[in-house]
Amino acid sequence: IAPGAASGGGPSEYEPEPSYQKPFQTTGYRTAPDVSFDGSDNSGVICYLGGSFEFNYFGTSLATPCWAGLVAIANQERKAEGVAPLNSTGPTQTLQALYSLAAGDFHDITSGYNYYSAKSGYDEVTGRGSPVANLLVPDLASYGIPSQLAIKAQPPASVTAGSAFKLTVAVEDHLGNVITTDNGSVTIALGSMPGSGKLGGTKTVTAVNGIATFSGLTLTTAGSGYTIKATSGSLTAATTTAVTVTPAAAFKLVMKTEPPSSVVAGASFGLTVSAEDRYGNLVTSYKGKVTLAQVH
Repeated sequence: IAPGAASGGGPSEYEPEPSYQKPFQTTGYRTAPDVSFDGSDNSGVICYLGGSFEFNYFGTSLATPCWAGLVAIANQERKAEGVAPLNSTGPTQTLQALYSLAAGDFHDITSGYNYYSAKSGYDEVTGRGSPVANLLVPDLASYGIPSQLAIKAQPPASVTAGSAFKLTVAVEDHLGNVITTDNGSVTIALGSMPGSGKLGGTKTVTAVNGIATFSGLTLTTAGSGYTIKATSGSLTAATTTAVTVTPAAAFKLVMKTEPPSSVVAGASFGLTVSAEDRYGNLVTSYKGKVTLAQVH
């Protein structure tokens, strides 16, 4: 944690770059600081000790307990929700949480110098920035708590009737982090569908490390605008992009318009035959010859 003025920072000579920093810097080494706080001696805080003694706290003497207090408030909210406090799974959990937060949870500090120069976004002078407490605290409080489903791998935009396809659904917190500890069940069903289409395949699966994979799904009725909706308990549902189902190969001929039940000898009449796939979809691309013959 670095104060906003006279801060230190830079890359480690030994410690490798942690995974949570990879979206923010590319040195290959752990960099500091992670976050910052106003530490100027011109804007310190008066503290009272023993009822009368006062002292102006600034720098890391102020920044560190203030950040600790923000995390403590978030942990109070987490306890009220019945979930584990940050750092319950190791000393890096709070850092992972801080780096997963939206940019708007921080005041981006773009001026300052400590050999490195502050700039827009993450830098080695002020880290991600100083806290926007009313946004940062609730986001820390909800970090890692299942909140929503998200489609991680969409189905194809177009599938042939009866052909198998797959999709994957992730269990996430409201920040979009996959909850790798979640192994609950996820169910899918058609959201929107043209006509009387049906979704085939296994429609309820158990998530593995927060990811539910649905394989061998099928749609057999041709049409456009199919969507698939995923649900899991009280989590916010997720819906796929639209899927178009095209007919499979021609499989059978179907008499669409029958001849009259009775005709006058020598009088002409007509009938209509359609080429359909095995699921009853009209195969408009079929160009084969159709031959009629008297059966009896």
